[in-house]
Order: sequence, then structure tokens, then C-alpha cells
Amino acid sequence: MTAGHQRSAIALVALAHLLSDLQQGVLPVLLLYQRQALGMSLGQVGLAAGLNSLALSLSQPLFGHLVDRWGERRIALAAAAWVAVFAGALGLARSVGAVVLLASLSALGPAAFHPAGAAAVGRMNLARRGLATSVFFVGGTAGLALGPIIGGAMFGTIGLRGTVWIALGTLVLAAGVLSVAPLSRQAGPRSVPLRPEARPGRVLQLRHFLWGGIGAVLLLTGLRTAFQLSLATYVPQHLVELGFGQGQASGGLSLMQAAVAGGVLLGGVLADRVGPRSLGLAAMLGLAPVLVLFAQGSGAAANLVLVAAGLLIGLPLSMTLVTGQALLGEARGLASGLVFAASSAAGAGGVAFTGLLADHWGLTTALTALAGLSALAALVSLALPEKKGALSSAQGHA
Repeated sequence: MTAGHQRSAIALVALAHLLSDLQQGVLPVLLLYQRQALGMSLGQVGLAAGLNSLALSLSQPLFGHLVDRWGERRIALAAAAWVAVFAGALGLARSVGAVVLLASLSALGPAAFHPAGAAAVGRMNLARRGLATSVFFVGGTAGLALGPIIGGAMFGTIGLRGTVWIALGTLVLAAGVLSVAPLSRQAGPRSVPLRPEARPGRVLQLRHFLWGGIGAVLLLTGLRTAFQLSLATYVPQHLVELGFGQGQASGGLSLMQAAVAGGVLLGGVLADRVGPRSLGLAAMLGLAPVLVLFAQGSGAAANLVLVAAGLLIGLPLSMTLVTGQALLGEARGLASGLVFAASSAAGAGGVAFTGLLADHWGLTTALTALAGLSALAALVSLALPEKKGALSSAQGHA
């Protein structure tokens, strides 16, 4: 495959990722409107968002295994149809229980697509794997950024039934993109060749797994996602409390998610140039004061602070997936599923915990508490390998 064909292939998979995650971007705005329509508490909003993320986490390793067995294209097409049905029905829900159930079920669509798309990118023979992976992630983050804009415009114009039209539009577009995207129809390898230091008989095998290995990657991935999902869920609520209108609150969330996409792209470039430890440590140390500024500041500088938070949250994303794939060798669907699962599981716990804090002590206190988790993520980053270029070389020899 020529360099030009590779770029086109990555762009198509990234576009499919955008369409898969767009409904996830609509969800926080939907919950903002449903909170008013159904009288939901912040804890119930957190429960819906948290179970959505938990469904992602529990199912992605299974879908990763199915991708390795059945091929990428079959799983991706089923994922597009699933999310259209259940995300489309979310706006029609007339009870809190229905909202929570449909939010959980709709998550299985992107849960299935994520390991399929990531495996497709991981299968390509690329020199700058960190940058290529970041382009894939930028597609998903762009969907998260467009979701609040589209959702806010639709709900403000025709009401919550706009979810049906969003679902139909994304389904048609996704079917077209997936029909030409470079997704494999065949099963992938079923064995999981491990890196030499993780094979039986090596001294300190458990230490290699946890310190500088997949354990540290999964923990950092989970903490990073807890910040992103908690902010994605409660940024609209917090901005409304600061005096913004619903449309402005949706725009603020879109701005943050767009900044995340910029951070992902920048992080992909940096992942090919600096060590994972330096990248993760710098991003998480910088994020802690930014989270405090957003929680405690006034509305005047809120959008600027959100841009800074988004950039820092996005920086380590590509690095964590590429490292996970390198450590688990040829079973890229399973590796991708494990990384996404850790991400979503921690995101579910983080957003639910933030909601409980908000119900008891207020949203400002709950958002401030996230800065402590950012400091913890910085400590976890110290367990990552420091060697520059390790990601590309490791993946190239997998």
C-alpha cells in the first residue's frame, strides 16, 4: 500500500469513528434537556452517563475478541445499525428509567466499533504509528465535538425527537463510509504473542506487567477518560449554573471536545518523538490546576479554560493505545478492546462519583475534586517507559 493509499485508508477509518462517536457527543446535551423535561437529579444524570460508559467498558474486550475471530467489517456494520436504533430512541424516552436503559444499550454500538477501527489502523505498516493512531482518535473526538452542536441545534428547533433524525442521518452516512473503508473481512490471529519480557520464565514477570507494562497503561487510560467523561457530562450543567444559556453550554462542550481533538493530534506527533513517561507526566501535571480554575472560576474565562483542559486531556490518548497494542502483539482487536475497556470503566466510575459529590456538596466541589485524580494520573505516568520511539519500534516488531 502506497503512502497516499495509507493516508486515505486512515482518513476513512477516522471518518467512520467520527460517525460512531457522534451519538456519544449528543448524549450530554440530551441529558441536559431530559433533566429539565423529566426532573432528573445530577446523580441520575451521572448514573445514565456512567452506565453508558460502563457498558462500553464491559463489552469492548468481548467485541475485540469477536473482531479477531470474525473480521472488522462485519462488526463495524452491526455497530452502526445498533447505535442508530437505541440512540435514536433516547429522545423518545418518557421516564428516567428508560433514559438510563437506552443510554446503556446505545453504548454497545461504539463499543463494537472501537476495537474494529483501532485494529484496522494497527494492521497497517506505518512508520509514524503514533501520528496515525492519533488521526483515528481525532475522528472519534471530532464526533464528540460535533455531537453537542448538532444535538443542541436539533433539540432547540424540533425538540427531543431530533434524536431520530440524527440517528437516521448517521446510519446512512456510516453505511456509505464502511462500504469503502479498509476493514478486514477475515478473522485475525487468535494467539496473543507477548513481548519477551512478559513471557513465562522471565524474572519479575509481574513487575514488568504492572510497572512500565500494560497495567500502567490501562490505569492511566482510565484516569484520563474519567476526566474527559466527567467534564463532558457536567460542563453543560456547570455552564448553565454560571448563567449561560443551553445553546451556549452546548457550544462550550463542543469547544472543549474540539480542543481534545487538537490535543490528540499533537499527542500523536509527540508520541513519535518523546517518551510515554514524559508525555503522560506533563499532560496530567498541567491538567490539575486547569481543572481547579474551571471549577472555581467565573463564567468570563470558562471557554478559554475549557480549551486548555481539552488539549491536556487529549495529549496521552494515542500513546496509550499504541503501547497497549505493542504489548499484546498480533491480537490487536483484543488489545484495543482492553485499552478501551479500561478507559470506559474508569470513565463510568468517575462520572458517577462526580454526580454523587455534586448532589451532596455541589457541582463546584465535585469538579474541583477531579484535580486530585489528575495528580494521581501524573504519578501513574512515572510507571510508563521513557525510551523515545519505543512505541513505533515495538509495534513494528509485534
